[in-house]
Amino acid sequence: MATVEEATRASTWPAGMSDSGSGGRTFLLALFLFACLLPINLFLGSFRVDPYRLILLAMFIPAAAYIFSGKAGFVTRSDVLMVLFGLWIMLTMILHHGQWGFINGGITVVELIGAYMLGRMLVRSAEDYRRFIRFFLITLVLVAPFALVEALTGRWVIGEILGQVFPTHPYQPTAPRWGLNRVQAIASHSILFGIYCSIGFANAYYIYRRQIPKLIVVMIFVTAMTFSSLSAGPLLAVMIQAGIVAWGIVMKENWRALLIVGVIFYVVIDMLSNRGPVLIALETLTFSSGTAWTRINIYNYGSAEVLRHPIFGIGFNDYTRPGWLTPSVDNYWLLTALRHGLVGLLLLAGALALQLWRIMRVTPLTDEAKTVRLAHVVTLIGLAFSMATVHLWNSIASVVFFFFGTGAFLYTSEAARAGVATGVSTDEISPQAPSRSPVYRRLPVSTARTPPLSSVRAAPSTPERAEPRLRRAPEADPPRAPENHDRYRR
Repeated sequence: MATVEEATRASTWPAGMSDSGSGGRTFLLALFLFACLLPINLFLGSFRVDPYRLILLAMFIPAAAYIFSGKAGFVTRSDVLMVLFGLWIMLTMILHHGQWGFINGGITVVELIGAYMLGRMLVRSAEDYRRFIRFFLITLVLVAPFALVEALTGRWVIGEILGQVFPTHPYQPTAPRWGLNRVQAIASHSILFGIYCSIGFANAYYIYRRQIPKLIVVMIFVTAMTFSSLSAGPLLAVMIQAGIVAWGIVMKENWRALLIVGVIFYVVIDMLSNRGPVLIALETLTFSSGTAWTRINIYNYGSAEVLRHPIFGIGFNDYTRPGWLTPSVDNYWLLTALRHGLVGLLLLAGALALQLWRIMRVTPLTDEAKTVRLAHVVTLIGLAFSMATVHLWNSIASVVFFFFGTGAFLYTSEAARAGVATGVSTDEISPQAPSRSPVYRRLPVSTARTPPLSSVRAAPSTPERAEPRLRRAPEADPPRAPENHDRYRR
């Protein structure tokens, strides 16, 4: 049974910072998201210190201390695997690139593991999660006018404005699609901007689904912002989220049936096709056949390179491929295995899989926490699939790993549990609820009818001759058939 002190300690904020809505938690959350909106490059010598990197550098040690001291709930297996993944990044980068690898690997750990730990620290309740999504949607509203101008004219307005004062990310114009320009906005590439926007789809639906007018507006807005990137990966994330949401509506959230149908669908495609489900998805979920052909070749040559270097990968070295094939790898999972080996990929995938498993199985939860769980899990699944078609880097990679960390409160924070937020166990809240523990009786329950009182001899009143309490008293006469008035005595 959780006590009031334990529930309070699980959500304690570091000394000197307020845990209220206007305190340190809200301020850091808003500051981090705002910093990710700034596509500017700041340098300290040859070392790039963008605004979001400065925040992650400053909060790396405090966030790690906060988590591993138990102030963010208990330390989870996902936390341990994430830290091991960061250490493995450092090891592989130093092994392949020496001193430069130490610096580059270190900042990669800060961007990924630091963002994950920051998400673990800042989101400790369902209200924190809702606040995070509200702030996230506000960032989309702030960017929307610039995105609209860029889509219609091809001008990177955000970069033009900030470029008057700071050096910015290089603008990467791409060929228009369907008469529109692909929007880069705050990111280093249009596909990254689409991934950023796709995080809001399922979150917006589940958080606002009881406010129909607002829900319609927000869903249309998030979909339009994601579509403005005109990239297959982000649209895939939205389609998967929309499919899961639709399944939940039609099948009344029967998720076990969805899992069974998904496995059957995968096995059937694998048996009937000579290309496999992965290659079919890479080929069909693209805007052009040329892009699909390139991705298939990247997958084939990249996976062959992974099998040649399964332990430590190849770092930032080039993978073996024909000269006509692009060196970029548009598959985050594949690129992780290329750079850090299958060991690195398994550490990362294992951390996310364990987190997802714990979140889906935790009970009991408050109604608000259940809504947040649906929003987080559906978005996480959509991101996981889309990351097989894109690579993540810079601030967008940090936002995605921050999002990975935000769901841990569902099974580590007492505030999310039904009946334990006030320090009372669930059984104590509903005393009339039937207990599942076995019931012990002093006497066995008999199904036979009770014989009439006249047929049973009274026990002797002398204490020394009394029969033991559990022993049956002798009968004076053999049992007789019950008469009509005896049938209703009970």
